[in-house]
Amino acid sequence: MYVVSRAGNDGAFHKVGESGTPEYLDQPPAAGKYRYRVLAVDFQDNPSAWSAVASATSAGSLLQGKPTFQASDRVGYAARVRRIHAAGVGKVVKGRVLCFGDSLTGATNYPQGVEAALGRYVVVGRGYASMRTSFGRKRIEQELAEVNPEFCLILYGTNNSKAAKAIPPAMEDLKAIAAACEKHGTVPVIGTIPPRGFQDPASQPEARYNAALIETCRREKVPIAYCFEEFQAGGDRRNLLAGDGVHTHNEGFSAFARAWRKAMDHVLFVLLDRPDGERPPAATAAPTGNTARKRVTVPGLARGG
Repeated sequence: MYVVSRAGNDGAFHKVGESGTPEYLDQPPAAGKYRYRVLAVDFQDNPSAWSAVASATSAGSLLQGKPTFQASDRVGYAARVRRIHAAGVGKVVKGRVLCFGDSLTGATNYPQGVEAALGRYVVVGRGYASMRTSFGRKRIEQELAEVNPEFCLILYGTNNSKAAKAIPPAMEDLKAIAAACEKHGTVPVIGTIPPRGFQDPASQPEARYNAALIETCRREKVPIAYCFEEFQAGGDRRNLLAGDGVHTHNEGFSAFARAWRKAMDHVLFVLLDRPDGERPPAATAAPTGNTARKRVTVPGLARGG
């Protein structure tokens, strides 16, 4: 994997992309001169030093689109995630993911689907029927001690009351779960809860809960998996939820898996980097394709791009 970093007028380098081949087509936000540097990562996630800096001039891109929720979120949580992950190196089990939640997480197909979607991790599912965020808060340290995961994918709140006065305590529980993960050196990712039932297309109680969850995670700089949004984009809810309108059915497992994969792709994007002034944590990310070309030499590799 090659990691591409770009500097503009402010002089600071920021990661802009990844490539599995020795070339990258950049789309700078405006016309002007830019500086680039590249590092390489091997199959054990060991990053090389940065290459020498190369310059290129761009006429600007007409292809800039609105960033996804996930891309916007990662700007906020990048430094915290790198710090947590670095603290866990040599302590947690590299390559192990804990799926932690209520009965939705406890379904056999849930961790299996997540493992298949993530592709390179061993996923351990720990789901507890009928449990609320308060249970998760009390239980998380035991789970971390037993599983010792590199990442923890958290899904709690389906069983919580959605009354206005009940939501703030639930958010405090989620913050405490994330804090326990940080203390352990495990990177937390919190998922929005799926819609419920078949009569309310907007699933308004769950939407209100998720709005608070998203606001809390962004403020606390915790990555978010947009599970609710993935379900809402999945068409007929009867293909996603069982007859009780709560538990996952058929395509619902795939919706969960897609949401977690999208979130983890962005988490891993920030980990596969060597920011100036930060210790480079060891992790990897899926390649992303992305208008300036320049050949540079990457230390330690015979071939650069």
